[in-house]
Amino acid sequence: MIIKSLIVVHRYVGVVLGVIMTIWCLSGFVMMYQGYPATTPDERQAGLETLNLTQCCVLSEPDGEAIANAYRVEMLNGAPILRMNGRDGARAYDLAASTEVGVLSETQVRGVAETFAAGNGIKGKVAELGTLRIDQWSVQPARRSQPLWRAVFDDPAQSWVYINGTNGEVVQDANGHERFWNWLGAIPHWLYPLILRENGPLWTEVVVWSSAIGCFLVVTGMVIGFIRLRGRSGKWWPYKNRPMWMWHHVFGTFAGVLILTWTFSGLMTMSPWGLLESEGAISPADLQGSMKLADVQTVLQQIKTDPPADLVSVRAAPLLGSPYLIALTRDGSETRFGVNGRVPLEQSALQASLAGKGGLLAAQQARSAGYGRRLLLWPQTAGEIPCLSAFAERPRSHQGLFRFQHRRASAARGRNQPALSLV
Repeated sequence: MIIKSLIVVHRYVGVVLGVIMTIWCLSGFVMMYQGYPATTPDERQAGLETLNLTQCCVLSEPDGEAIANAYRVEMLNGAPILRMNGRDGARAYDLAASTEVGVLSETQVRGVAETFAAGNGIKGKVAELGTLRIDQWSVQPARRSQPLWRAVFDDPAQSWVYINGTNGEVVQDANGHERFWNWLGAIPHWLYPLILRENGPLWTEVVVWSSAIGCFLVVTGMVIGFIRLRGRSGKWWPYKNRPMWMWHHVFGTFAGVLILTWTFSGLMTMSPWGLLESEGAISPADLQGSMKLADVQTVLQQIKTDPPADLVSVRAAPLLGSPYLIALTRDGSETRFGVNGRVPLEQSALQASLAGKGGLLAAQQARSAGYGRRLLLWPQTAGEIPCLSAFAERPRSHQGLFRFQHRRASAARGRNQPALSLV
């Protein structure tokens, strides 16, 4: 009776959810070669004007004691501005005029789009420019980037560029090739249509429960498959006279383990019902500390006095409560500045500073505190190195294990090794 009930449930759940799982599988192949559109750090860097600090930097507002989570100094239509993210959201200040940047005009937004296009090799002009609340390609940045502008270019690649109308930052770009393949890749794979993804809690519940039912479908199929490897007559493979049934039986029984790991690991990446959520051993805030606007202005004067060649951006990178800025040049090289000028990051000094942080010592170079590479930490008494990657840009969790298993390999490796598609 129990087996018959399992067969009925498996059959009818499989009719409905099997379609979704097939789509997940096929779209996963596409995602190995084409990910969801995103403006990469390199694209963002290429789309910036050369930073000119000759008229910088005096601010009457906000208060010099103001604390923000992040500061960046970049150019906006020929003027140096300070972009900051604080408790009140994103804001921008003109460092030449010493005023807050208001909502950008259409002309200003067009200038940002054209600068980004020139730096990234977009061959064309802005054919359409307008505001929007949200669309399929701006789901993630839309809410925090209002008013959001979309610039449509008439280039052969059919490029779209999305711009935050408050601080002039490019938050997303997508060309025609990316948009086409994502309708066959990320959108069906992540259940990412706008009508669903716009409602974050609903989208999460749909993905979690679909994955959970998918796991149930695979487990029940494997149980039934193993029980029915031998028919009532005592013969093995009871479906020899029904080829389609036989293939489903054999493949589902033995390949079910692989399918289950893929489905279950996908479920775990969503941290369903709070599972696998954990804080990192050390949070970035423990090592960074806060940085006041007055500190930014002080260090900026040092950069203004001795600027690196072809400077495009300056970002805040406080470390252990001390104010530092990192100057980024067009070629990607970085220079750290403190209140007394250039301050290279030395491992010995970093280890000495961290000696009192829970008995941990630093190895390699910092990343989460605003520097180039990940910071590896291990206990002072550890006998082997490395022992622990203590933190990254976000609190760490056990999700990473399941993400690795779910993806099997990165998209970049998949593109370079087509044989991975067969795996």
